[in-house]
Amino acid sequence: NLKIPSNKITALVGTSGGGKSTIITLMQRFYEISEGEILYDGVSLKKLDYNWIRNQISVVKQEPDLFGCSIKENIL
Repeated sequence: NLKIPSNKITALVGTSGGGKSTIITLMQRFYEISEGEILYDGVSLKKLDYNWIRNQISVVKQEPDLFGCSIKENIL
């Protein structure tokens, strides 16, 4: 079980392979769950618009994508 409080910034951190990406992928409905349920404020994930859900979640990847240009251009 995982409970994330409403109106709070929450970070998932941990070792590689710990399930962080899986949780986020499930929460953003990139694939459907086969067992159990995910609720947002008591409402089933399946009843919510996936575009709205994805706008509520920010993801900072563990490995940055760097392009073949200057550091300044990569930051921009």
